[in-house]
Amino acid sequence: MKLRLIVITGPRNSGKTALATCFELRGYKVKNVGNLLAEQLERAGLLPYSRSALGAAYLRVFGMDRYCGTVVEAADPGVVLDGLRLPQALSALRRSHPDLVHIARPRYDGPAAVVDASPEPYAAEISQLESTARHLIAWRRSVHELPSVVTEILGEEESI
Repeated sequence: MKLRLIVITGPRNSGKTALATCFELRGYKVKNVGNLLAEQLERAGLLPYSRSALGAAYLRVFGMDRYCGTVVEAADPGVVLDGLRLPQALSALRRSHPDLVHIARPRYDGPAAVVDASPEPYAAEISQLESTARHLIAWRRSVHELPSVVTEILGEEESI
């Protein structure tokens, strides 16, 4: 099996990390983009109180070029980047890894959804990312179905 760079995009609470964990069980290393940003902000003594404010704080302090550089630096075949939210970073990744696999997870709005009244700060960007994804992984009834989704994706990618 050829390991690829996997990029998972989607809004908060869409199941990106659950999907990334299934790739981890297949030998991939998971790197959460929010954690990468938080580490740099913390070293600078500027970690925001709210996790949902990470992206805006990072861009305000370090700018888009460094955001893209941080993401590209973390990327390698065999890595899953969990939680990318900006199209500029995906474009930078595609320049350095043209065979990356982009997976989008739309937000779950079903009857069992956890009520989250706060707006998604990157809704427009996430919508744009979703429209460019190679794989759109809609919600399933159970997270127990995600391993079979990963098997399907990896099988499809092997045949490309």
